Amino acid sequence: MQMKVLLVDDQAYSFSELKEQLSDLGYDLVRRTDASEGLIEALELNRTNTLRLIILDIIMKAGREFDNVTDGREAGVVLAERLRQEGVKAPIMYYTVVSDDEIKERAIRVTRSRYIGKIAADSIARIAAKELKKEM
Repeated sequence: MQMKVLLVDDQAYSFSELKEQLSDLGYDLVRRTDASEGLIEALELNRTNTLRLIILDIIMKAGREFDNVTDGREAGVVLAERLRQEGVKAPIMYYTVVSDDEIKERAIRVTRSRYIGKIAADSIARIAAKELKKEM
């Protein structure tokens, strides 16, 4: 069973380089475009014990599961907090341009999380690869 990296981001960026590098390491990139879809996917991948890393944007569409708790400005943080409440232990990397210090501080308080900012896909791939190697 192939191990998975979950990327939750509603922007239309190309993540082909990240996908290729993860594939070279033996991981499959799974992408979802809002916090609700990310929650459902993460819980399923966690249940099957294939989830190894979660990469989240912070500012994204919330979806039906989170519409009542966020306006999208912090949907990724709300998702991360919910994943920890649900027992998902995979490390989390925030890939975002959020500049609100309060939201950033709240994000990094989530256990096993790391804020990396919105950087080039090849840089994310290198950071993700290091994180995954730590997990092995």
